[in-house]
Amino acid sequence: MSAAAALVLVDGAGGPVATVTINRPQALNALDGATLAALVDTFTALAAEPGLRCVIVTGAGDKAFVAGADVKAMATMTPVQAATLADLAHRLGALIDELAAPVIAAAQTDHSAESYRPQWARLYYLPAGRSSPVWERPSYQ
Repeated sequence: MSAAAALVLVDGAGGPVATVTINRPQALNALDGATLAALVDTFTALAAEPGLRCVIVTGAGDKAFVAGADVKAMATMTPVQAATLADLAHRLGALIDELAAPVIAAAQTDHSAESYRPQWARLYYLPAGRSSPVWERPSYQ
């Protein structure tokens, strides 16, 4: 397994339900450039699967679903590197938004959907302890 592949684990690829695990528990699954690139590659591959009916995204470990952007990595970036990171994040959002299958965020958190809103494009949110997902669509106003 390559280092990039180890950042994002996929279970169920080729089937109707794929589970994508962001695998950086030591960094609370914060999204750095390598992780975003691996997610872009993963969702590009999933988009090509005709039998895909649902994608579940989760984070490794028991402390965080995704902490957000990796600000520690961002602190040392040049403006060009920061722009590249932003481009990757926008590409990921577009891939999720255009995916034919719904994407569910299975978060390891006790936060309610009202207090925790994943900031990806089209996304369902499944908070810990709930049996049905909550529809979330961020406002871009």
